[in-house]
Amino acid sequence: MLMVEMPPNSFNINSRLHNCYEMWGMKIISYDTFSAPKRPRRKQLPFQHGTRKLSGQSYFSDKTIEVDCHLTRHLPKAELREIIAILVRPMRLFFWDEPDKYYIAELFAEVDVDVFPSEVRREFTLPFIAEPFAYGEQNRVRLHRGINYIDYTGTAEAPTLIVLRNVNNHNIVNPTVTSIERISD
Repeated sequence: MLMVEMPPNSFNINSRLHNCYEMWGMKIISYDTFSAPKRPRRKQLPFQHGTRKLSGQSYFSDKTIEVDCHLTRHLPKAELREIIAILVRPMRLFFWDEPDKYYIAELFAEVDVDVFPSEVRREFTLPFIAEPFAYGEQNRVRLHRGINYIDYTGTAEAPTLIVLRNVNNHNIVNPTVTSIERISD
């Protein structure tokens, strides 16, 4: 995996090579991605006080990542409009302090940018709507004959994609894949 060092207090879009600080002079003052809102799993029962917790797995809603920025150089309004047009499409969003993870996000709400006569350090907030959890690089594991263990280190349960390719000149007969839930240590 190619790791590109990002300037401090910056973010990249779609690729580790498209840094918003280097392209447009956008520097992050602060941002928050601590947790996604958990969906309520409770039901109010008639003729009962309070609510009852439903059994089953908990789910999370999309979260808002508010990125407080300031510009380090002059950008005309026309260029700011072009930047907003890029940011409103779904994209991968990387932050300098976790360059190995990214969010699937898009700018969803309007952005208010204060325009000052001196054009020095415009400050604004970019409110991105993002999927609840950060993504990491895909783990590619070469399978071998027998039992293969796949280590999952993510924070949320995620589906596994298993691709079987025949790299031989002859047909594979009776391939078997058995799914076993996580074994606790």
